Amino acid sequence: MYQKYFFIFYLLIIVTFHVSCQSHPNSQIPNQNWKDVFLMQITQLQETKSEQVRIDSLKKILQIPVSFSIEIIESSFFENDKGKNISLGFLKEQSPYDSRITYTIKFDKNVKKIISIEKNKMVQSNLSIPPDEPIITPNANLQKISSKK
Repeated sequence: MYQKYFFIFYLLIIVTFHVSCQSHPNSQIPNQNWKDVFLMQITQLQETKSEQVRIDSLKKILQIPVSFSIEIIESSFFENDKGKNISLGFLKEQSPYDSRITYTIKFDKNVKKIISIEKNKMVQSNLSIPPDEPIITPNANLQKISSKK
C-alpha cells in the first residue's frame, strides 16, 4: 500500500520538476529581447574573440590604454537595407589617439540571427602630411619665383 503512494508521490514530483524547468525564463529564447540575442551572438563570434586577443596584445606590447567595445544600432542606415528589419553591430577599438570600427555585423531581427560579418579596411593615415596640402620643396618655390619675373 505504501508503495502505491510512494510511486504516485514520486511521479508527482517528477512531473512538477519537468513543468517548472520548461517554464524557466532562460529556456525561452524566442521571448528574449532581440538586443540580448544579438549581443550574445556577437560575443560568441570567432572575430570577436580574435579582436579581444589582438587588443590585449596591443595593451601589453605598446603600454597604451586600448579598449574594445561592442556597439549596437537599432536600425541599419545602409541603402540596401531599407524596408528590412535589420540592426547593426560594430566591434570598435579605441585608444587615446584613434578610434576605429574593425567589424560591421548585420542582424535580422525577424529571425534573430546574424546575416553578415564584414571586416572593415584599416586605413593608415600619415598625420604629418595632410592630404589636401601639396608638399612644397625649396627648389619648387625658387622655380615659381623665377618664373614670375
